[in-house]
Parts: sequence; C-alpha cells; structure tokens
Amino acid sequence: MNTYSIIVILLLVAIIGLLTAILVVSARQRVKQVRTEARGEKQKTAAGIVLPLKMQACERFVLFLERIKTPVLVKRIYQPGIGRDAFHLAMMQNVGDEFEHNLAQQLYVSQVTWEAICKAKDEQVNQINALFERSASETDVALIAQALVTLPNAAIDDAVLLLRAEFYKHTV
Repeated sequence: MNTYSIIVILLLVAIIGLLTAILVVSARQRVKQVRTEARGEKQKTAAGIVLPLKMQACERFVLFLERIKTPVLVKRIYQPGIGRDAFHLAMMQNVGDEFEHNLAQQLYVSQVTWEAICKAKDEQVNQINALFERSASETDVALIAQALVTLPNAAIDDAVLLLRAEFYKHTV
C-alpha cells in the first residue's frame, strides 16, 4: 500500500466518522425535540382537564357561600312553629352539610382562597351560635329569624371576591 492509498482510506474513515457524528447529534436533537413536544402536549392536556375543574370549583364555592348566608338559610329553614333548638340545629347542620358537600373542591383553588372560604364558614357558624346564645331561651323563634337575616358577614363577601379573582385569572 502506498502513501496515497493510506491517505484516501484515512480521509474516507474521517468522512464516515464525521457523518456518523452529525447523524448522532441530529438524532439526539430530534429525540429531545420530540420529548419536549410530548411534554408540552401532556401539559396542555392536563391544563385542558384541570382548568374546567378549577372554574367549576370556583362556581361551586360561590354557590356554597351564597347558600350559607343567613337570609338564605332562614328562608330555607324557618317555618312558623319550629322550635328554637330545632331551628338552631337545622341552621348548623345545613352549613355543615353544604361545606362537606363541597369539601373536595379545595383541590382546585389556591390555599389563600381555601382559607378565606373556611374563615367565612367559621365566622358564619360563630355568628349564628352567638346570636342564639345572646337570645333568651323564651325568645320567639320568629324574632331570632329576623335578627339572623340582618347579620352581615364580611368574610363571605371577601371569600367571594377572592373566588371571582381566581375564576377570572383562569379565563384570561
């Protein structure tokens, strides 16, 4: 073998090595690109599934908060002739049932919003209990119902505002 043949063979080996290296790098880049696209599609799919659930949770919590407002509770529960203790128990049970019914929705709202919802519920329960404790046991239930209707709950309004903000954050 002469020098010329060795040079040609070395050049061919170098060219083949270079082409192989280019193909390997190109294949790795393509695999990386496919993985990135797949990850993006997976995230889009997850967002497409979770986003409606987040929005529904906001809707359900607003409905929960509206349903535990004292005027709504009194309208739903009070009946002429109902006993004081039965009325009080029904109010507490109704708030508790409404809360438990929506408990799983906490997964779809922020921690701050969830804490505001819990605070609103707790404040509502405390206000109702306080009114019943302040009123004498012989107080007419109709008067208690009238007093309950006038109870404000700023915590409910604050929680609704947070829920609206969270809902609209998802729609933009």
